[in-house]
Amino acid sequence: MLASLNKMLDAALRASPENPSTNLNNPAQWLLDWATGGPSAAGIAVTEDKAFGVAVAYACVNLIAKTIATLPIHVFRRQDKLRELVTDNEFGTLVAEQPNPLMTSVVWREVIMAHVLLWGNHYSIIDMDSRGGLMLLPVQPWDVEVLLTSDRRHKKYRVRLSDGSTKEFREDQMLHVPGLSFDGLVGISPIRKLRNTYGLSLATESFGSKFFANDARPSVILETPAKMNETAQKNMLNSLYEKFTGAENKWKVLVLEEGAKMHIVQMPLEDAQFLDTQKLQDSRICGTFGVPPHLVGITDKSTSWGTGIEQQDIGYAKHTIRPWCVKIEAEFDRKLFNGDGVFSKFSLEGLQRGDFKSRMD
Repeated sequence: MLASLNKMLDAALRASPENPSTNLNNPAQWLLDWATGGPSAAGIAVTEDKAFGVAVAYACVNLIAKTIATLPIHVFRRQDKLRELVTDNEFGTLVAEQPNPLMTSVVWREVIMAHVLLWGNHYSIIDMDSRGGLMLLPVQPWDVEVLLTSDRRHKKYRVRLSDGSTKEFREDQMLHVPGLSFDGLVGISPIRKLRNTYGLSLATESFGSKFFANDARPSVILETPAKMNETAQKNMLNSLYEKFTGAENKWKVLVLEEGAKMHIVQMPLEDAQFLDTQKLQDSRICGTFGVPPHLVGITDKSTSWGTGIEQQDIGYAKHTIRPWCVKIEAEFDRKLFNGDGVFSKFSLEGLQRGDFKSRMD
């Protein structure tokens, strides 16, 4: 699928000087959808950056990223039926302390989760630094194209570098953490797959912002006894907008001259179920990330105290955090710790411990 998409994109760009139906001045709809995320049913184009601007989506990504970034991670070696802690493994030091000269392990793991949760994939190049030491350098997911080798037995990665050039990396040179995938090769973007959910949230937020930008005034209809030409109508409306919109202009007195009348249009918030729509979308977005609503500040339907909340926290650790940790561990073990029975392990004991009564018992 990716290969065919790239072929179409290359063809469109190459043909743009000659083909008036698909060029940069008049692009085809599929090219606009690819670049902008595609329109949602609410009429708003949704991209990963726009979706990240939805408050509850930001809170969910931030919570999961920080949870996994701050979990202890250790490297072990299997010894018969036991395991021995390894403290002198170079890759173990990278993933647990400092993967590259620019960031700590906590920051790097936050980047991993932000990429996977929003774009569906994270890539880090396994490379050497200027001193000959190993490092893990993250790459923006939109700069990477996943391909298959000619024998279709291995993946390779074509990366667009900061200078505009491209470079290919072998599978063993790239740490790749995919999200949910249809083909097992590359993860899908959950934002684009759920564009209608995020589009409705963005549309609701935009509506509320515009409503309060007009000082929460309902729409009005102006009636004049005489017919006005188009220029006069524009001048009148511009004058009204300038003088009476915005919170700083509230409660100013409006004087209507020459028999003009103002008719108030009833406020549509109740009919539009404005607040209920916001709450429903927030709940749905929490569900897509696997985050209990109370962890991102949504407590209107639950108490903030008691064993019910504690059980939800345990469920969050078990059903959301643990699967991500297992997926990251598997990629670490496959690419970094692939010999001598060495493997990595996140420590989840602190998250998965029982509730207060169980611990006391």
